[in-house]
Amino acid sequence: MPDLLAPIVQDIRQISVAAQNRRALIEQFSQAGNEGKPTMHTARSEREGDQPLSFVFPFPPQQIQYSNMSPELSEIARPGKMPLIAFNRFRARQISFKFLLAVPLDGIAISIDSSIEFLQFMAATTKTVYFTNMDRQISNPLVGEDVIRIFWSIIDLNFSSIRRNQQNEITAAEANLTLVENVNPRLKASELPRITYTSAPPVQNRSRGPVDTDLLFNSYTQGQQRGTT
Repeated sequence: MPDLLAPIVQDIRQISVAAQNRRALIEQFSQAGNEGKPTMHTARSEREGDQPLSFVFPFPPQQIQYSNMSPELSEIARPGKMPLIAFNRFRARQISFKFLLAVPLDGIAISIDSSIEFLQFMAATTKTVYFTNMDRQISNPLVGEDVIRIFWSIIDLNFSSIRRNQQNEITAAEANLTLVENVNPRLKASELPRITYTSAPPVQNRSRGPVDTDLLFNSYTQGQQRGTT
């Protein structure tokens, strides 16, 4: 009987050692820091006590779709001739990409619900975001633009769960993020002096004497006579 259980006990010990090694690798990976990893940041706000947020992508997005990278052109019709092509306006660029949400070296046991909630919070703040350690089409503006970096607004965020643990917590999910370029000018409000109210002086009651009707009639008749002569 002991000989029959020996292989099972050995397998359990190997599984336990593998789990311990996996936990050690996860801790070592998490302690390595986030320097150089793709990160999405919220823009700084001038409100007091408002801190910017940062989300580090656990796995770099691989397939990124770029839209509206060229200006909009319009055709000017000419009777009997080819139309003229004229520049109409620049368009707000858009990007869309999918990325994997999971704890590196795990994706099976550790929950990622907090990461999903954090991304939802970043999208709900309606703040503009910018990226670091990403490709130039996302991080750097076009040549000639007088800005330091590109700011984006999140217009769509959705998730699809892939795996769950025994506690029914999501351990791996695929997220889809869509953003549009935000070039809204930042206007600074000027402080105006306080408006003070000054009451109007009271109206003096100036009483008049009785009206001389004869004098008024003589003035009227004299004016009529001048007009006829």
